[in-house]
Amino acid sequence: MASHLNSGNPGINIGGDPLDGSYRYKMPQMVVQYQGNSTILPNIGDVAKALRVQPQWLVQYFTYRFGLRGKYDAKPKVATLVGQIGEADVRRYGDQFIAQFVLCPECGLPETQLCPGNNKVKIDCDACGHNSKLVLTSKGDQASLDKMVKYFCSQSMQIEAAASAAKKDAKRAAKINCQLRC
Repeated sequence: MASHLNSGNPGINIGGDPLDGSYRYKMPQMVVQYQGNSTILPNIGDVAKALRVQPQWLVQYFTYRFGLRGKYDAKPKVATLVGQIGEADVRRYGDQFIAQFVLCPECGLPETQLCPGNNKVKIDCDACGHNSKLVLTSKGDQASLDKMVKYFCSQSMQIEAAASAAKKDAKRAAKINCQLRC
């Protein structure tokens, strides 16, 4: 929970008054670099950690919004978007992602958790206890919201399938160990 709290590092306020220097919810400024015809986001892992979301979710959101291909490389925690995107656009869409998927619709604090499943995504707020289905923050975002909900749910299903497979593998290994010892 405390990963997104200000720990002495300066950063950008997540929601709240952008001029409030003592606001406790901070994230690093999104760094944008260019390499050939690609836009590189070298600190997307740190930004995602501060927002309490998966970095792949941010990358996927950017690909939907910009209509570009993109990928996240987990080893160096870097995102690459094919095409050059201005810093202002990256930050604007990053702010939209935060408004739609990070800030609580009730209290406005970034103490939320996204809980995907059954073709819907639920938002649970640790600060005020609010929970609801994901809702639209502005008109015209329906297409990207629908895509993101489908993406969140498909990711959730893949994680559950991997966890189930890991459980089965652990049971098989335990059974083999038991047979070897007996």
